[in-house]
Amino acid sequence: MHHSKYTAYIRIAHYLSKMHDVDILTWKMGKIDEEVDRGLNVHRIYTPPTDVLLERRLMISLAGYLRAKNYDAVHALHSIPGFFPGFRYPTVVTVHITRDIDPSNIWLHYKTLLQKIIFKKASSIICVSTNLVEILKEKYNVSDAVYIPLGIDIHHFHPKINVKGLKEHLLEGKYDNLVLSIGIHGTKIDTLLELAKRNPRTKFMVIGIPGIQQLPQNMKLLFGVSEEDLRRYYAAADLFFRPLRFATANCTILEAMAMGKPIITDGIPGVLDYLNDDSAYLARRGNYIEQFERAINDENERKNKAQIARRRAEKEFAWEIVANKVTEVYENVVK
Repeated sequence: MHHSKYTAYIRIAHYLSKMHDVDILTWKMGKIDEEVDRGLNVHRIYTPPTDVLLERRLMISLAGYLRAKNYDAVHALHSIPGFFPGFRYPTVVTVHITRDIDPSNIWLHYKTLLQKIIFKKASSIICVSTNLVEILKEKYNVSDAVYIPLGIDIHHFHPKINVKGLKEHLLEGKYDNLVLSIGIHGTKIDTLLELAKRNPRTKFMVIGIPGIQQLPQNMKLLFGVSEEDLRRYYAAADLFFRPLRFATANCTILEAMAMGKPIITDGIPGVLDYLNDDSAYLARRGNYIEQFERAINDENERKNKAQIARRRAEKEFAWEIVANKVTEVYENVVK
């Protein structure tokens, strides 16, 4: 798990459906989550089990093209499914990443070859961070891309979850603080390990990062965490820590914000669209240790930043707000 289903971009459909007639086209994969999909008209098609060459997304794209004539517009929630519909029908595409964000990722170089075609054919392009807008403008001659942030379900993620006794259980009577870190996408794993080793009295709960060698005694890896347990771990944590090499939107940062958790992460493009120094401990030039010690030693400042982060989630990043902004894009496309 690298984030909750309630933070996955498809969650926006639940809120858009309150304003529009919305159908979802997606693939058959795993168990259908009835709670997340409740009340939505979902069409699922069979696709290959792999997506190495984007074959799964291209099949979704072709299926969308064949159905598009029945709708006013197509919204490709990620870029590649907008490939075929964009040639003929009004198509809105949301871009989450390009090779320019993570040049070391060979798969992204291949993906961006297709994205370049999509950028020319799409009726409108939404970017989940301002650094993506700048990249599309400077490198792909896209002049009309707009920034609309990723959203968070503030009703599912909130600070008032009862986890009585959980923190004490996780600390095992031998640690002073509980730090949570979630997700591998862009994460500086070496930095995470270094901070854990330097703070043996702090318990680090790490979710969704495989392959860590020589695990410190004060670190526990978890996989396959349920939605409810994920919220409980957030609620129990003293801090959320996510050292990042790059960022556009970051689902787990939004989850931590909505949970009212103090956050330590990097003050880099992508992150700065969602957090500032008032709402988080932003490391610059790699000063994680300094930010960590500051957070641990000042409970009042920690609580204040966490409260500001929650308020920002409510006022700027709630799915209801994001859905209204996306609706404005639809109206411009179909008018």
